[in-house]
Amino acid sequence: MTSFKARIEVFLDSDCENEAREFVAETMRDVFRQICPFTSPMIGWRFCDQEDGSQPETMPAANHDNPRSACMFNTDNLSTLQQGRLHAALAKHYRYDGTVKILRQHIEGLAAAGPLDLSEGDGMIDYSRTHFNRLSSVKEQDAYIARLRAKRYFYVNDWVIPKLVYDAIKGAMIDA
Repeated sequence: MTSFKARIEVFLDSDCENEAREFVAETMRDVFRQICPFTSPMIGWRFCDQEDGSQPETMPAANHDNPRSACMFNTDNLSTLQQGRLHAALAKHYRYDGTVKILRQHIEGLAAAGPLDLSEGDGMIDYSRTHFNRLSSVKEQDAYIARLRAKRYFYVNDWVIPKLVYDAIKGAMIDA
């Protein structure tokens, strides 16, 4: 996989309104998503009020919640670090039924299709009989089974999701 770094500075008049800055910020994010759809959403760029860049203002990460999905994820009890991790998890690309979508779009599509069914499962789905039989003692086999049972998977409508996203959806469902 090829990686690269880009530095983009956007020069605007100092009397430019915040709405214009937000519009440019969203446009830049869309451009980066088109160019590099599988990279991290934390791409570095900034606004500079002067051409020499002596007064840079770093733009905070945008809130990717739209009004329709704002009530789907409860972020009230999350720290700013956890909120950033939640937004990064929701912006991650996955393949669903042959199409690549971000997790947020997939969950919104599931919610639009009907009620969300949240469930948990253990790691016994990963059980391998050949691995179990190759273990040298009963003690190792028992430890293998215990390790699988301790492992947790979190599901929304039978799709595996990260625990942080699961907790945010579950919190929002409880609040509703």
